[in-house]
Amino acid sequence: HMTAACFARIRSAIFMAVFGCSAFAPAGLSTDYGTPEWQQEISQGYIPFKRLTLEDFKIDDKAHPEVAMYTLGFIHYSYRTQVVQHGRWFTASVTEWQVRSGLDRSQTTRKSWFQDTAKAMSHEQGHLNLNEIYGRLLARRGPKTFPVGQGESPQAALQTLAAKIAKIIDWYWEQNRSMQAQYDEDTDGGLDFLMQEKWDRAISARMKNVGLSEP
Repeated sequence: HMTAACFARIRSAIFMAVFGCSAFAPAGLSTDYGTPEWQQEISQGYIPFKRLTLEDFKIDDKAHPEVAMYTLGFIHYSYRTQVVQHGRWFTASVTEWQVRSGLDRSQTTRKSWFQDTAKAMSHEQGHLNLNEIYGRLLARRGPKTFPVGQGESPQAALQTLAAKIAKIIDWYWEQNRSMQAQYDEDTDGGLDFLMQEKWDRAISARMKNVGLSEP
């Protein structure tokens, strides 16, 4: 049985979702991991959503010195656009939307001295599950739910559109960040076992609401 002082060192830093805009791709959630987009992600250490194992945590005693285990997820998006001219104005709109999300294995670490990882794994999985929930919510957006961008040139219209999309992404990011912080606070980073169980149930329910199965 771990002492409170020891187990408290497991506490994760807030699980930061990484948002990035990349090349054009099909709409919605991307689960075809053989596509060029996903193959590029995987080659860079971005792994599709999964059940965490000890092998996902590379040993690094210098990274994130405040915690024994650190889990990082990602949510990347891409879109295809159409630009139409109306007189002297150009309008850019989203025609296809794609989201890829999962585990950033390159930044997921543990300390070499930390051995009792089983007690920490449920808490870490909760962070990854929460991140995936927001990835699924973002993927649900259809192209027509996005605002258009306008400008006096195609480039200006596209830049305006990109700025508007960035604001939407920021909203999702803030919701995710806030939920992750509340999760850590309520569970005391996994130290409060009763609250951890409560959050596990709540996260499972939210996963079902977005059509996400337990990995």
